Amino acid sequence: MKMTKSIHIECEEYVPIDVFKGLCTLKKSTVMADEPGCGDFAQAKKCRLCKNYATKEEHLGTCKGKHVAYPDMLAKTCEDFASKQ
Repeated sequence: MKMTKSIHIECEEYVPIDVFKGLCTLKKSTVMADEPGCGDFAQAKKCRLCKNYATKEEHLGTCKGKHVAYPDMLAKTCEDFASKQ
C-alpha cells in the first residue's frame, strides 16, 4: 500500500474551511491544507484506506461492491470501516 503523506488535509484533526485551508482542532489555528502535518498527525479514516473499498475508476470506487464511494471520502463514522494496515 502506498504511504500517505502527512499533510494537514490527511489528518483526523483537520476541519476544512475551503479548498485551500482548514482548522486544526488540536492547535486551534488555521492551517493550509497541503502543508506538512505536525508531530500530532493522526491519519484520518478515508475510504481508500479501508479493506471494503474497491477502485472502479480513477476517482471513484465502491464499498463492499454495492455502494458508491470516493477514495477521499471520510469514513470517521462508518461502522464497516476496516483498515488495510
